[in-house]
This record gives sequence, C-alpha cells and structure tokens, in this order.
Amino acid sequence: MAILVNQLKLDVGIALRDEKHPMYQYALQYDTGVKELKDKFGKVIKFMRPGFPQRSKGTDSRGREVTMLEPEKPALFPLQRKYTHPERGEEIWACCLQMPELLPNGLWSIGKKKSVKINDFINIDLNKQPDLAFYLYYIAGFGLKESSGLRVDDPKKEIREKADRERQLVERKTAIWQMLPNEHDLRRMAAAYNVPNSGTKEPDQLRFDLEAQLEINDKKRGRDNVKGTKEFLEEMKVTDNVRLRAFLKTLEDDKKLVYKPDGRWHLGDKTLLQVPFESIKDAFGYMCSYYNVPNNADKLKDLMRDVVNKEYLDKITDPKDFKWIAKVMELATSFKKPEDVKEAVYKVFSIE
Repeated sequence: MAILVNQLKLDVGIALRDEKHPMYQYALQYDTGVKELKDKFGKVIKFMRPGFPQRSKGTDSRGREVTMLEPEKPALFPLQRKYTHPERGEEIWACCLQMPELLPNGLWSIGKKKSVKINDFINIDLNKQPDLAFYLYYIAGFGLKESSGLRVDDPKKEIREKADRERQLVERKTAIWQMLPNEHDLRRMAAAYNVPNSGTKEPDQLRFDLEAQLEINDKKRGRDNVKGTKEFLEEMKVTDNVRLRAFLKTLEDDKKLVYKPDGRWHLGDKTLLQVPFESIKDAFGYMCSYYNVPNNADKLKDLMRDVVNKEYLDKITDPKDFKWIAKVMELATSFKKPEDVKEAVYKVFSIE
C-alpha cells in the first residue's frame, strides 16, 4: 500500500526526518492523522454504509410476518480524489491498495485498482492498513462529517456527546447563577443574548429568562448569527461583541430601534438597514452582525451619534464600556486613564 500526493509517492519515514523535505508537510499531516485515529479508535476503525444491511418485511412458511435481509448491494468508493487543504489549496491524493505504477515522466499512478468495494461495512486494522484508514477518514472525509456514503461506527460518540451536553448545562447554570453576581454584568449579558427588557426585569427573573433564551438558541444551532450556550460560556469575559449586542438590545427594548414588517430596522423615521429574507427569523442577530462588520464602522458611529445622550452615559459604571464607545468613535485610548477616556466620550457627544 502507498499514499500518493499529486502523483508523488509519500515516504513518511524519510520525509519526517527533514523539515526541508518537499513532502514533509504531507508526511506530518499523515503521521498526525494516523496517531489521532489510533488514540480515538484503538486497533480497528469500522466504516459503515448508512441504511445497510437493508431489511424488508416478508412471511415465513407458516405465513407469519418476518423481517428478512435483502441481498448485499456492494458499492465502489474511489481511491483517488481532489482534496482542498486550508493552506496549500487543491491537491490530488490517492491510496494505492496495490503497488503504484511508475510512469515514464517519473511520477506515479494509482494503478489498476482505483476503488475499494464495500458491502455493508469495512473493518480496517490501523496497524495493517493505516493508509486506507487515513484516506477514508480525512481525505474522503467520511470521518469528519455525516455522509450518505460511509460513516464511522463510533459507539462511544453518543455517550460522549450526551456527557458534553450535561457538562455544558452545569457550566451554564453555574455561570448564570454564580458568576454574574454583579447586576450590571447580568443585565448586559442578558441583553446581548436577546432577552427582552433586560434593563428593567427583577434580577432573579432575568436569570431564569436568560437560561430559557439560551435553550431556545441552542435548538437553532447552525443558523447564522444565533448564539447559544457555547458562545455564552466563551463570552463570560465580556467582549466588545457582547457590548455591541447589549447596546443594540437596550435600544430595541427602549423602542428606539424598531423592526418593521417591511423587513427593515428603523430609528424613528430613519431606515437603518434591510434584513435579507433568509435572516428574517433572526433579524436582531443579523443587525448585530451588520454593525460588527468593520466595513460598517461608520454606520455604527452614526447610530451612536443619533442615540447616545447624557442619560445613557450616566448609567454606565464599567470603565471598559467607555473605552469601547471611545473605540467606536475613533478616540485615542492608549495610555489614558479611565477618567480621561470617560471625559473624552462625554465630550465627543457634546455632553457636559
């Protein structure tokens, strides 16, 4: 067996000994991948064809209903394919189950066996056929994503995922009920995660609502802009993105920002932005992403000029919030004391 990359034979042992070897990066990728497979699956990795073996209902000699196995329907899986590396770009990888053929130009060919036949499943010994395991798992991608062709039989995966969900829920409850003792931080995080009226609700009710909102968001995983428990736990150390979302949610709660049936966000008579059709189910999330894009920095600055007033600034207690506003308004903050940054923010909005 052998691995070919762009019709060059990969000699892992030789390439790994010299970082300047032209095949070093490929050898490192291969060696790391095989080690990961052994750590995760042990000696054998099993690839299964989803839906196989196929079964159908029938009757036995006594007329009783029974389930019968359908005849095997083997499928052929190509052993050569295009593979796109995130840094190197598009490459041609091949797994040779027989000896590769040396061509007159010095390159190698996969030979006559260009595919592997699989009936219902295939067990691959990672010590005897590491090339095939690496190719199917990483290059063909059958181990990295759900596929209608092949998937890895991983009986431990479901329990790992269930355990991870349980640990995440415990971390979330701990974060909401113990790591947000400061009411200001609680309200800011709740607003950032689209909890209505975060600025006025009673704190304990707000904690319950924040938990409920994160559960709703978790069910929408995969949709653009929807942030759930995973992001919440990552953002417990408040980021500028959180400050932006909290700022916009406060404006929405105060009825200053209004999303109308025309699919647009409005500030009074002023139209701010159009929400694309595919994002209308999370119009708030789209608005947050819109104002978070560097190309829209001037639009965020204009919005702040329209809405920030003395009442808003007087409620701010965290110096980092003033620093964030100063950054949005393109004020210098480096090496400045917090009180100087605060003074500069009041001044840029012409507030005494």
